[in-house]
Amino acid sequence: MKVAGKAVRPIAGRFPLIPPNELGDLFADDPLAAAEYTDDIRVYHGNLRISTGLSLLEGLKTIEGLAPQFQTPIRILHGDQDRITSHLKSVEWINKAGSVDKSIEIYKGYQHVMFKVGRTPEEDAHRQLLFKDRDEWLLERV
Repeated sequence: MKVAGKAVRPIAGRFPLIPPNELGDLFADDPLAAAEYTDDIRVYHGNLRISTGLSLLEGLKTIEGLAPQFQTPIRILHGDQDRITSHLKSVEWINKAGSVDKSIEIYKGYQHVMFKVGRTPEEDAHRQLLFKDRDEWLLERV
């Protein structure tokens, strides 16, 4: 599909061709978040345009190649149940990063949308753990 996309990009790059991930993939565990996403007028719900998809692929390849040049502190928080982006790719990337101050935390059971507000204190504990981790990491560096 990538080769075909590159071939037609000059004449049909704005054509919305590729269907987005199914909403169920992103919010399978939370129907309220799914409804919020569907109703949000700021979210583009159409098919991915050929040019946009190819640009995203090119950007990912570029950032992968530039990883050794990253010298700033880096902290990645990723869920192991993420069905949108691969936590394994995040591990690969951080291992290539040039920074001496780099770390990654893979959270068991977490999905792509990690900072959503829980409806109960127990549900929200996942988000609070992320805030605690992020805040501790930042405070160690200021």
